[in-house]
Amino acid sequence: MKSIFRFSLTLTILLLFTLSISAQEVLRQGAIPVQCGNIIEAEFTSNFTEQNYEIDLEPGTALNVSLIPLGSGLETDMVLVGPTGVILWIASGYPSGNGAWLQATTQPTLETDTLGSRGIHTIKVFNFTEAEYRQADGSYWSVGANDTTGTGVYSLFIGCTLRDGTIIEPGDSLPETTTTTDSSSDSAPTSAPAFSGFGFPGLVPVDFSTVARIPIPAGVALSGAITPTGSEILGYVFEASEGDTVALDFARLSGNLNLGLVVIDADSNVIFQTSMVTGDTLSTTFTIPTSGEYTAGVFRLDLLPPVNPEATAFQVTATVNP
Repeated sequence: MKSIFRFSLTLTILLLFTLSISAQEVLRQGAIPVQCGNIIEAEFTSNFTEQNYEIDLEPGTALNVSLIPLGSGLETDMVLVGPTGVILWIASGYPSGNGAWLQATTQPTLETDTLGSRGIHTIKVFNFTEAEYRQADGSYWSVGANDTTGTGVYSLFIGCTLRDGTIIEPGDSLPETTTTTDSSSDSAPTSAPAFSGFGFPGLVPVDFSTVARIPIPAGVALSGAITPTGSEILGYVFEASEGDTVALDFARLSGNLNLGLVVIDADSNVIFQTSMVTGDTLSTTFTIPTSGEYTAGVFRLDLLPPVNPEATAFQVTATVNP
């Protein structure tokens, strides 16, 4: 009888412990688009957080992704998830059925074999350990977030080896592709008009029609990066109502490229625009004229271009009615 009681008591304690760790909420932040060669600086500001980076890959590509924290105190783990939601690679843990056991370390590295899948892959970064992190109906969920492994700033270095053997190290640019464009076409690139007088040379139009736009969680800083010779445009969306006040924070984290930031509505009406040429931070507020979806777009500017362009990382934070 005592043995049965001890067994029941032990089972009850284990069940309560399992329920307590399974109840731990994990903050999952929206995905940030990245490319081979990017160096991203980001930050964990909360415990038990999952940060996501989406990268479009062709079959035959091998990834080499490393994470280095700034200072001490932060440990992380990473997994690579394929286009269909299957975990393809684990940095510090090991496979477990249709999921993974996570084991955070100081400097995790994802060094994959040649990947056969095509499309959007997701690099997931965690600042906690888990008993198990597995798939259920196409989405991932925590089966026991154990201990947080700290908060802090880190740099993510994304390198690739392409199918033809081309190696793209972090900080490199993607190989340029040659395309033929009809100069009379409406889609032809627009060049800035020549300007030799005194005054503001102005800005050329920037097309956002093909930009992947990421939702901005209220008050959460989203990071991005632009390569030295790239023409990336990163878009972030948020909903707001007429009369709402939006607080916008924009910061250059590293690099020396000149950046433009514009907020537009669904009809391409400009609500706010700024150019970051010599400064590194900007904070402003503005009022929303009509209810709807708004896009904050970040792009490279060629105003006063640096002599030696460097990959440039930035953060954008938008808070409605702060």
